[in-house]
Amino acid sequence: MLLIAVGVSVFAKSPNAVADHKTESVDLWFFQTNVRYQFRTEAIRLALSYTDNMTPTIRLRPWTESLTQQRAVSVIRSGRYPIFATLTEHRQFRLPELVRSNDNLIAGVMGFRVLLTQQGALDKLYQVSTLRHLRERLRFGFGQHWLDYSILQANGLELVGTPHYSNLFPMLEAGRFDAIPRGLNEFIAEERYWGERHPSLQSFDAYALYYPYPVYLYIHKDYEWILERINYGVFRAEQDGRMRRLFERHFADEIEWLNTRKPKLFVLRNDFVDPSLTIENVCWWVPEALLQQISPSKNCDNRVSADH
Repeated sequence: MLLIAVGVSVFAKSPNAVADHKTESVDLWFFQTNVRYQFRTEAIRLALSYTDNMTPTIRLRPWTESLTQQRAVSVIRSGRYPIFATLTEHRQFRLPELVRSNDNLIAGVMGFRVLLTQQGALDKLYQVSTLRHLRERLRFGFGQHWLDYSILQANGLELVGTPHYSNLFPMLEAGRFDAIPRGLNEFIAEERYWGERHPSLQSFDAYALYYPYPVYLYIHKDYEWILERINYGVFRAEQDGRMRRLFERHFADEIEWLNTRKPKLFVLRNDFVDPSLTIENVCWWVPEALLQQISPSKNCDNRVSADH
């Protein structure tokens, strides 16, 4: 999520939003500072670099004040401040006050869920071979305020919710549930960090979960000119290959894990997204063996990344 000061842009479509501002530079603040959001920040920085010759210059700055997602959405809706939120596409965000970026930021990678478990639960996990087994035999720990809690619940999975992310790992170690589904972009760093504190913690590679989970930038409609500048930069970076190279560098370990482990996949439905949406750029990370399950209509003949 990002906090921004207002400025003037050649893309301005909302004169009332920018007419009183004559600044030559803008500070663009981001307050999702946890390491798991790093790629989103780097992608935005790359996109903005394509508009350096435009006025105002936009500079990214870290925002240190804590702000929950619920509070951030409320501030965005008020229109008082130009605040970006990086959120999954969800029907609760289809609001008249908000506009959304053209492309999702992380190629749908968050919808690929690797199970973090502990040694005592391994035998139980290995006994699961069908989606029915997954529903009937396992319990999953999850943040009860996370948007995809409702996705897993709608698919019939048994969940143990907690309002505090850090509680998930001691609860897992204590056997309160069997596994925590974590995004492909999250689990390696979390296994390293929490594994030092809970030595029995480990990732599970026999199977994984997947559901469509695109992530977009949202902002109040009065500040659409800022969003248009980012849209322009993302388009340029995807056209010349720089965005893909950034993605592949950032998620190199995760892509290697997928290609070497080749887990079986349980595909879940996501009834909260617009069914017409497609996940762009899945060819950046999905192995050919899993492609038809994740994106049946996608053709990834060109699997070699853009020239450096």
